[in-house]
Amino acid sequence: MSLNSFREYRKKKFDEILGQDNIISILKNQIIENTYSNAYLFCGERGTGKTTTARIFAKAINCENKDEYNPCNKCTSCTNAVNNLFEIDAASNNSVEDVRDIIEKIKFTPIFNKFNIFIIDEVHMLSQAAFNALLKTLEEPPSYVIFILITTELNKVPSTIISRCQIYNFKLIDNDNIINGLKKVLNDKNIKYDTDSLYTIAEKAEGGMRNALSILDSVICFAGEKINNKIVEEVLNILDDDIFFNLFSLMKSNKQDLVLLKYSEIYTSGFSDYSFISNLLSFTLNLYLSKNKNTLGLINKTTEKIEKFEKLSTDINIETLNDLIRLINKASLEYKSAINKKLYINILLLDMTKIINN
Repeated sequence: MSLNSFREYRKKKFDEILGQDNIISILKNQIIENTYSNAYLFCGERGTGKTTTARIFAKAINCENKDEYNPCNKCTSCTNAVNNLFEIDAASNNSVEDVRDIIEKIKFTPIFNKFNIFIIDEVHMLSQAAFNALLKTLEEPPSYVIFILITTELNKVPSTIISRCQIYNFKLIDNDNIINGLKKVLNDKNIKYDTDSLYTIAEKAEGGMRNALSILDSVICFAGEKINNKIVEEVLNILDDDIFFNLFSLMKSNKQDLVLLKYSEIYTSGFSDYSFISNLLSFTLNLYLSKNKNTLGLINKTTEKIEKFEKLSTDINIETLNDLIRLINKASLEYKSAINKKLYINILLLDMTKIINN
């Protein structure tokens, strides 16, 4: 079984790209109308599909047998190793000499296709001298050359470069799209799963499909052909929501001794202080979001879990939750300097109990 799902399931057609509908629509229209810019700049967070989209776009431009806009992935242009598509990783090829090598390649007209296409990944890593050399080419590129520059740090790309490109901002992929992508992989691999586990992976992926698939590979490696949320939480070192539902119920009942005993149980099970505080903050934020119908959709949990958050937050007013969030956030910043971290968190939990019962 392959444990490199991102590579195995890398998209090959525009219609498969997740969460970037506006960008894909524009690129499709350019292919249909056969009108291209000489330079594009794809920017956004890691794992949002920039490089994959660039490769599909480059193939589609030169494809001999494309449909309206998708590359066929079978013709000579799509499959030939020498197909006038050049990929450069600026993270390791960032000198002015590397850019001069690109400029030398530009002098030669395409052998098989209409365009020579240069994809420069992590373009923000180029040296200043390399950017200057690239700028001269971008100012007056040959008609048969297209540049696709890719970056995760747009602020590091000189404005002189940016001004000569069509800019496309790739947004973070929403959780629904990530979950649908994970379902496809798991169904293809005949791996059983529960819905909670997919929500947990999607939340931890923070908008990146590559992140989600990397997490999934780790979980599969650990669990084999059947995964559940408990396994995902164990792999990711995440505390189960039920622990916090129980902890908050004890706080609401003002059972301070049981609150401290519950934390002691968590502490001795091996979870780090930071993991506990981070999970506590996320849980409390979800309680806050559950107080308003308009923000329920921001809770990345199953319907059943969301209903539990609503029920628990019923008799905790919004001001109290605000105070709790500020308190826990402050603790997350200060606990590292605490001499006795376990004592620090015990005091935090007692303070939370006091706030809830005031």
